[in-house]
Amino acid sequence: MMPSDKAELKVLGAETEERTVRLFVQPRSHKPALYAGRVTVASFEGSGPMQVEFRLEKSIPEVVLTKLGVTL
Repeated sequence: MMPSDKAELKVLGAETEERTVRLFVQPRSHKPALYAGRVTVASFEGSGPMQVEFRLEKSIPEVVLTKLGVTL
């Protein structure tokens, strides 16, 4: 199924239009977002709402994982 929403098209067309998609995550609701890195679209499914699987360019920095409560 093709995306129909402008936001969906922006995300899916980011690479071909030389835009960067960056991932920010929150450890909890209403907490400041932490920068996880640049991502590319690995796959997507559906339209409005759409499920997108992203691929990180690099591993999430250890300091971010620690703030998220992830133990290695």
